[in-house]
Amino acid sequence: MKLKKIVEASNVWKRFDAMQKLQGTIMDLEDDMRDINQELSQLHKDMEQEAEGGGGPIADRYGRDIERKEKEYKKKRAEFKKLMKQLERLEAS
Repeated sequence: MKLKKIVEASNVWKRFDAMQKLQGTIMDLEDDMRDINQELSQLHKDMEQEAEGGGGPIADRYGRDIERKEKEYKKKRAEFKKLMKQLERLEAS
């Protein structure tokens, strides 16, 4: 009987610890996504100021940089969604 209570308590703490670690990772991802959004916003502003109206090498460079940041954001967002589902499952159990 005592051993069963110890195992149950241990499992509760393990789940709690896993949830805390997951929440920390999720918060880090949110920070990363916020940073990427700020960088994208700045890239768009800079492109408006510096790039040629009809296109050209500077516009192309900004286009590549923006595309790279958007891919990075999508990757972070997908990971964020996956971790949120894991957290929801942990909280439900």
